[in-house]
Amino acid sequence: KEAAAALVKQGIHPAHHRKAEKNKNIEATEAGIRKTENTFRRAALAWLEAGKEHWAPSTIVAKQSRLDRFILPKIGDHPIEELTVKELRPLILALSTGGAWAPVHAKGDLSSVFDYAVRHGWCDANPVFLMRSLVAFPKSQSKAVLLAPDLRKFFGLLAGYHGHPETKAGLRLMLLTASRPGE
Repeated sequence: KEAAAALVKQGIHPAHHRKAEKNKNIEATEAGIRKTENTFRRAALAWLEAGKEHWAPSTIVAKQSRLDRFILPKIGDHPIEELTVKELRPLILALSTGGAWAPVHAKGDLSSVFDYAVRHGWCDANPVFLMRSLVAFPKSQSKAVLLAPDLRKFFGLLAGYHGHPETKAGLRLMLLTASRPGE
């Protein structure tokens, strides 16, 4: 009764105050639940699942591997809405030991997970976007060219190849169409 009288003296209706306190407690509880449910791991796994219908199986394996080896052990259990550039920058920079392309691919995966999380209301912004110039694409290296004498020697060796005919035909086709590696 004394607390209610004190509220009335301040011009606050006690029933309205109880209702406001109850709503505040409900909001705090919901926020706590969102933090524990909306982890980076949850967003990353949902993003991978959503991508399965668009990506080749090898792409899914590569993305899952990068997440499992480099990203989820470090930030998987963090609430996604609390991750900032400050936590993500060292993670991306540390990946340079995983090969020239590792930080580029991991940064792309991180950005895609955050974009997915933003679309689903699990966080408000993609902090990876702010680091778009953090890692540079590795310089490509030209492959050696086969000169005329080398080509004659190669075709001679290819004529004597006794393996799969598909391999032989594929190598001839690559040379005749001048395709480059990865095309």
